[in-house]
Amino acid sequence: MNGEQRYDKGKREYTTAFLYPDGQEIILDHLDVELHENGIEIIGVKNMRVVSESKMNSLVSHYKAIMEELGIKTDPENEKTPERVVKALLEMTRNDGVGTEELDKQMTVFSSPGEALIEVSPISFTSLCAHHHMPFVGTAYISYVPDEHILGLSKFPRAVEWFSRKPSTQETLTIEIGKYLVGRLRPRKLTIVLEAEHTCVSSRGVKAHGVGTKTTYAYPKGDV
Repeated sequence: MNGEQRYDKGKREYTTAFLYPDGQEIILDHLDVELHENGIEIIGVKNMRVVSESKMNSLVSHYKAIMEELGIKTDPENEKTPERVVKALLEMTRNDGVGTEELDKQMTVFSSPGEALIEVSPISFTSLCAHHHMPFVGTAYISYVPDEHILGLSKFPRAVEWFSRKPSTQETLTIEIGKYLVGRLRPRKLTIVLEAEHTCVSSRGVKAHGVGTKTTYAYPKGDV
């Protein structure tokens, strides 16, 4: 195993990438590791995306071509930019949007002790605008009144992060998170609010800095 590696003593690792001998590029997030005298033992991997070496090379080549067409000259500061951009996009789009099986495995549900209002916030997130493929960054606020079940508190940030890792609009992202949590919990009430600033608004076009967007999902419908 070679490639970029960053780790600390203990069992918690950060976003990184490894290139394996068989040519697979592995994009990892929150890698659980144990450090031993003769190396690292991988304990568990979450939110992994795998592409072949040939696909990685193709993506990098295409981005180099885009830079050339835009008239961006290669210099020592940006000669590795195509690879960096591709790795960043692989990380930010690692949710394929097809199914929620991997997320389902991380959801822990308990019996509800009653009907108290439960609020989980603020939950920071970053996603990629579906229209311009530019980041939007914000905060999620989740509140619900349980019926028979409650969800482990750490699972709400996991759900927000999971749905954020693909190109989306804020409106769609809000609805997807809300519908998923309703399906898992069947609560009496649930409200999700996302507040975010979009770089496609602040950095291009109108260039309006400090403009925020607020979207709300409410269950039952209309119960805001």
